[in-house]
Amino acid sequence: MVSSLAVSGDFEFDSESSPEQSSEEQSGVASAHDVTLRKVDVRVLLLLWLIALVAYLDRSALAYAAPLMRSTVNLSDASYGAAASAFFATYVLFEVPSNICLSRLGSPRWLAFILAGWGVAAASTAFVTTSTQLVITRLVLGAFEAGAFPGCAYTVQQWYGCKRFINRYPVVTTATALAGAVGGPLAALLLATVGWKGVFIVEGALLALPLAAVVLRRLPRSPEQATWLSPQEVNWIQAEAKLGGDDDGGCTAQQAFRDWRTWWLGVCWLLLEIPTYGCVFWIPQFVSSAAGFAHDDDHDTLSSADLARRAVTVSLLSAIPFSLAAAANVGAGHLVRTRGGRREVVAAVTAFAGSLTLAAAPHAGKGTLVVLSLAAALIWAAQAPLLGIAPTFLRGEAMAAGFAAVNAVGQMGGLVGPYLVGIVKSKYGGDADERAFAAAFALLGAFGALCAPMLLLYAWLTSSKRQAASYLRVEDSEQQDAFADL
Repeated sequence: MVSSLAVSGDFEFDSESSPEQSSEEQSGVASAHDVTLRKVDVRVLLLLWLIALVAYLDRSALAYAAPLMRSTVNLSDASYGAAASAFFATYVLFEVPSNICLSRLGSPRWLAFILAGWGVAAASTAFVTTSTQLVITRLVLGAFEAGAFPGCAYTVQQWYGCKRFINRYPVVTTATALAGAVGGPLAALLLATVGWKGVFIVEGALLALPLAAVVLRRLPRSPEQATWLSPQEVNWIQAEAKLGGDDDGGCTAQQAFRDWRTWWLGVCWLLLEIPTYGCVFWIPQFVSSAAGFAHDDDHDTLSSADLARRAVTVSLLSAIPFSLAAAANVGAGHLVRTRGGRREVVAAVTAFAGSLTLAAAPHAGKGTLVVLSLAAALIWAAQAPLLGIAPTFLRGEAMAAGFAAVNAVGQMGGLVGPYLVGIVKSKYGGDADERAFAAAFALLGAFGALCAPMLLLYAWLTSSKRQAASYLRVEDSEQQDAFADL
């Protein structure tokens, strides 16, 4: 019989299994488990990925619609930055309560409820006429979206366990970058055909509401309720989900909140999310400026057709950095899983390199888009290993509450990043002023660079703690052996 299976991706059998099973038998068992994982990938992971994709499409739609909204809503750089950041005020406030509700009500019902809520909120943005109304709709949108990513993370750990989390959850988070890659062309198509209002209606109501119905009907609450799994497959999934992680990890929400690692990772995530959201909401504006397009000073002199053509061009160009970011996000998670290495170190190196590259982008001249794409790829590459740290010490309800706490602290970066860029640009004046973006991206890069030493210090602290615990266990074992000899 097989006594244990490694869950880091490919199946590896321990030494106790080798005498009892031939290589062909082991290969057959591994193949059966691969089939089980593929079932879960298609029926669970794909739904979670779609939820994340629609969430990011809805929250970032404002970035593409803003150029055509300026005259209707009287949208300045500062008010745009405030509206983009307002989303995160309620997002942070409702994140932990939302995920606690999910852990008690189940993923299908809660994810379907918040999906429907943010779909209606996103669609209502099409009917705003003032910047105040825009801020209100963003606040409502943030409240409903608060539980999306923590809920997806909780569900991934429930189905895949701790060690596969680093491989599977980055698939979900690729939606954050792919929403920019897909959202750009989609927004371009909608802007050219139905205008800026159509962007919010289609990406909101027409995408989120049908997906909510599918999630409610098709997403099982737990492996036991999956009719497409055999009892043996259910038992194996449950056994695998319990493997991995630290022995001193918490299992309750209270333990997660008392664990210093939860809040340390939250601060690290905050420092990384400031440049991330600065990119999400300002890359289209920066690309527009770098391309030499006219801005506020002559919007009134351009025809609607000219504005639409420029918006479409900017949307398509903005898809390039986000496409590379999506690939880097998946690649980083895969490399950490297959090649090993400390997740904290990988995240620190990529975050530091990405932040410096982002600060250099406005000074790259004709190579601006290339440098910007490299910066986005490095910043998104840091996300997978960083978020993969949490499930190494959080399980069950602690994962639901603790991961939500990490994400809530991190999402404050959405309050800081977009608003910071808007304030800096307003101070310098003029969308075409290169100094404005140079100063803003330098500030964003400074925050991201601070993430690196925080992660390295975390790696040192946790490594020292594990070494001390290991030493105590060895010493205790030696004392017991000595006592037995007496």
